[in-house]
Amino acid sequence: SPEWAKEFKETVEAKWRNHAEDPRKFCDTTRSQTMSQMFGTAYRSYVIEGEALGLVNWRSRRPTKTTLRIVDPDLLCNPNNASDQKQLRGGIELSRDGVAFAYHFRQGHPNSEWAGLDGLQWKRIRREQRSGRPQVIHFYDKLRDGQTRGISRMAPIVETLRMEQQYSKVELQAAVINAV
Repeated sequence: SPEWAKEFKETVEAKWRNHAEDPRKFCDTTRSQTMSQMFGTAYRSYVIEGEALGLVNWRSRRPTKTTLRIVDPDLLCNPNNASDQKQLRGGIELSRDGVAFAYHFRQGHPNSEWAGLDGLQWKRIRREQRSGRPQVIHFYDKLRDGQTRGISRMAPIVETLRMEQQYSKVELQAAVINAV
């Protein structure tokens, strides 16, 4: 009935708000962000890096057992920085049909001093558990067949920005020389 549907909707939305905006941040595996903050982090990653990654975890001692962790796309890479192969590209294991079925995450950022030996270790995480429950969420715009990783929207302008900086430097030098 419409009354039941309205009551159900209000109940579900209230539970979602309690989970997503809980000040204790139980929805985040690391307990550092609310859901809307995590979505913002993922969106910024998508805009800058061209992709966003999240790990879905189960924490039995939390009010809502499912948690999410936003992961830096830099940590997704081939173990031991190996070259791409037909079945392993950009840290993603592919099936014969090109389906991503496992992801390899470096356990520490290579540019972080605190990472230590973790920067030299990888963890393989299946895309889904055997039950079908997702473990890795990978969002990117696929522009061509066989593409496994996102492409930064900033990539095309980086070279232009470098050239612009060099041009400005040369212009400044020429102005100084002319002034002398």
